Amino acid sequence: ILILIGLILLPALIMLRDAWGLRPQLDGSLSLPDQRKKKAEVRSVKRSTTVAAGVALGISSLLGLSLVASATRGYDPTPVRLAFGDEIRLPLEAIHEHAMQKYVVNLAGVDVRFFIVRSREGKIAGAFDACNICPLKGYVLEGEQLVCRNCGAPIAFATIGTPGGCNPLPLKAMRINGHLVIDRQALAEGRARFDRAGK
Repeated sequence: ILILIGLILLPALIMLRDAWGLRPQLDGSLSLPDQRKKKAEVRSVKRSTTVAAGVALGISSLLGLSLVASATRGYDPTPVRLAFGDEIRLPLEAIHEHAMQKYVVNLAGVDVRFFIVRSREGKIAGAFDACNICPLKGYVLEGEQLVCRNCGAPIAFATIGTPGGCNPLPLKAMRINGHLVIDRQALAEGRARFDRAGK
């Protein structure tokens, strides 16, 4: 988005500078009507260039506002680093305290992020904090849906765990004795995505 803003804004400013630097080329050999015609032509160029530059500035401003809004929107908790052996056991009571929690574990030197979200009805879903399309910026929670921090795509709660598109990569987890249990193999299935981003 920043590149796009630059590609729109800089040419517009250059055009505006050049247009407002124009002066009618008048000399004594021109009649008064011709002089008025040249002045009118310069005014017309200035007016049309100002309008075009104004539109470009408006578009750049809207893009800038959307960039700021996307950077500050939603709930995006800091990932909690976990150490584990063969599995991770997360108490369901702790998960119910927050609408979204993020975690990071280290698998053979690669940090793997995942999140757990809770709907208003108390349903729990989990996935890796990444998809197969966008850079690893992860997701934020807005109401009852996730939003990709890279492209802004909304992900409905019911589709979390469904692969494809900008949906987060599924993470296998089981509920056992009041805990959400994630084993090493389930985490290893997402390791390649995070390892790929670091190369």
